[in-house]
Amino acid sequence: NSVYEPGSTFKPLVAVAGLEEGVINENFTVYCNGSYTYYSDHTYHCAYNKAHGTNNVVGALKESCNVFFYETGRLLGITKLDQWAEAFGLGQKTGIEIPEATGQMSSPEERQANGGTWYPGDTITTAIGQCDNQFTLIQLCNYVSTLANGGTRYVPHLVKKVLSADYSEVILEKQPEVAQKISISKKTLQLVKEGMYKVAMEGSCKQYFQGLPVNVAAKTGTSEVTKKIGDEYIEGNNGFLISFAPYESPEIGVAVVVETADAGSLTAVIAADIYDYYFSAKALQNTTDYNTLLS
Repeated sequence: NSVYEPGSTFKPLVAVAGLEEGVINENFTVYCNGSYTYYSDHTYHCAYNKAHGTNNVVGALKESCNVFFYETGRLLGITKLDQWAEAFGLGQKTGIEIPEATGQMSSPEERQANGGTWYPGDTITTAIGQCDNQFTLIQLCNYVSTLANGGTRYVPHLVKKVLSADYSEVILEKQPEVAQKISISKKTLQLVKEGMYKVAMEGSCKQYFQGLPVNVAAKTGTSEVTKKIGDEYIEGNNGFLISFAPYESPEIGVAVVVETADAGSLTAVIAADIYDYYFSAKALQNTTDYNTLLS
């Protein structure tokens, strides 16, 4: 039910959109000197004004280069960005069994409905997961799972099966329910997943993921937030991570948010613990029969 600006976890989606719409390709590069000038008098920055040099889409995902995605967002335009976000289920209810927030996707229509004015630069900031973007964590997890499996978005659920008291009858059993199938080329998937692999295994998260029994693909994100604690306003960054594993043949997607974590990479230690448990024999060794627990 909590909604957040997703920060750079939005960039894999923008990469998919840019590649599939043909505004970028694997050879398309952008030179980053730490800033991006738009309409000759508006300057936007990479995080910490860091200069990333020349990058293609794989390198831009690894380095989380804002400048590359500012330009990709400009080339796409807000209408295409919104269409792809909608396809991945962002800014809309997922259909999970419990109450959930809807969130919202940045758009001129949403801004105008709230009495505001949409400016061309808002498209630029939308492309790096800021502006008016507000998503729930289950939306982010469903989005990365859709990307991992090749483009099939399912309706997520918490309950797999309900049995009668004596286990003799299946009262309810959830079957996979497809919400939408997204057409994504194998080449696009390969490029975007490669960039996410480099984030996890070579980039800012490698110290957490390299010791795992499987290879991970991930994207970190941060978003600025101001919180009131008592009578004091504290500024910080929420940290996010979307991920899946194994990289070669995905089985599980994990999304993490830690409020005021200051860096998305810090959330990787939580995801790493989940993967370590899931892919370890320990997950099966210490189980206790349900009836034993009741006795």
